[in-house]
Amino acid sequence: MDIYFSDSTGLYFYSALLQANAAIIALIGLYTTFRIQSANSNVESFRNYFLAGNDVLRDLGFRFDEMTLKRKQNNLSLDTSTGIEHRIFQRWYDNLILINKFKIGIILPTTLIAIALISDSIFLFLTTSLHTLDTNIEIKWAVLNLIYQIILVIVISYRVIKLVTLKSSTD
Repeated sequence: MDIYFSDSTGLYFYSALLQANAAIIALIGLYTTFRIQSANSNVESFRNYFLAGNDVLRDLGFRFDEMTLKRKQNNLSLDTSTGIEHRIFQRWYDNLILINKFKIGIILPTTLIAIALISDSIFLFLTTSLHTLDTNIEIKWAVLNLIYQIILVIVISYRVIKLVTLKSSTD
């Protein structure tokens, strides 16, 4: 087995995995941050509509802003009006829901990537010891780690596709 796995093979393998996982987390973080900032910008626009209005509009905006998401939802479902204020409140609420979905949706991919980064770092640190101890152990750990990475990519791809398909009310 020494023909296929030299002293530095494990170093290259785990270093490449670390770099790939770092790139994945950077892309997911970049996209999620952009979408959350975009939805926050929409919320601020809706909030500013009410703050720039007359006293009645301002009071409506303040009251809506201070409500919990559940109360906002109840308030919107009870209000049967079709006026512009109702539509803006609905879009405001929809964007808040979108932000929460992104925050919740990013938890699993981030956790899986963190586990991968930690395990890759440990194996990168121990690769020389594993190679000198027994090449078969090194191969088994590399195969297990590769299987985890494949599962990781599948799960993250599925979660990211779900995040990408989330629409805000301004899309």
